[in-house]
Amino acid sequence: MASVRESEDFMLIMRENELTRMQTFANFPDSCSVRPSELAKVGFFYLGTSDIVKCAYCGGKIGSWSRGDDAFGEHLKHFPLCPFVQQRQRREQNSTQQSNVSFDDNPIVTERPKHPQYAIVQKRRTTFENWPNSKRQTPRELSIAGLYYAGFGDNVKCFFCGGGLRNWEPQDDVWTEHARWFPNCGYVKLSKGVTFIREILQRNSAIDQVSRVRHTHEKEAREIEARLDAPSVQTVIAMGYSRDLVRRAIENRLTTVGDDFPNLQSLVEAILRIEEKHEGGNGGGDREIRAGLGAPSAHSMVVEMGSFNMQSLMEALGEIENEQ
Repeated sequence: MASVRESEDFMLIMRENELTRMQTFANFPDSCSVRPSELAKVGFFYLGTSDIVKCAYCGGKIGSWSRGDDAFGEHLKHFPLCPFVQQRQRREQNSTQQSNVSFDDNPIVTERPKHPQYAIVQKRRTTFENWPNSKRQTPRELSIAGLYYAGFGDNVKCFFCGGGLRNWEPQDDVWTEHARWFPNCGYVKLSKGVTFIREILQRNSAIDQVSRVRHTHEKEAREIEARLDAPSVQTVIAMGYSRDLVRRAIENRLTTVGDDFPNLQSLVEAILRIEEKHEGGNGGGDREIRAGLGAPSAHSMVVEMGSFNMQSLMEALGEIENEQ
């Protein structure tokens, strides 16, 4: 019989907040090199077996953790389209853009490298053993610019400021991109000078504004499609709501709030509001979904048009647990 923790209903509860996920790690093995707090923070909850954890947002599972593994890095590596991962990347990108505005043109560097183990260029060069051959940027260029390979995709990080760069285009210049996204990096300042950084920022400010408008629609479309594949959204579609209606609800949420729906209830309520607006509120009868997707059970709960009772979900989940 499938575990309750594998069910969609349980995942919905785990999506509520980090503390809820943290409570599942009570029996997590102490020998694991990654701390439960780090795993819960990046969307994972414990399945109760070995060191296997599951993402509450995309359903991805990861186990066999090794020393040196980074919880979010592994999440990004294996499940790059996860809504939680993409949301965090957007926040980091926004933070980076804000830091670019407050460029400190003081040439004196007092900071210390964040990853001193890669301070020597030859050491950084050795990390590029599996660097994609399709990329025009060479390991030599990247390592000279202070970057080392993160081990997946085309992701690289700076040994000094810790900034990460990815999605390299053929025309991208290594030093230019490093200075553009991390203008306050001490290594860039010492290597290229503040005049170089200032020129890069001035040159790209106008280009970025035009490019941002051009790519916004494409990026939003990709993000919406990724969310439509999430297990929770698939549950709503299985309830009988059209994919187009769900897409519109997600698009409205991202446009007005800039964040994902916190739970299934809020998504259903948003869909109902759209139906009321465009159809005059003359919806049909009741809808029914199974409690505990993936867990065999005869129990079901009714979701009435216009209301979604999360307490019913909790009660149904409790009944499933009693059956185990």
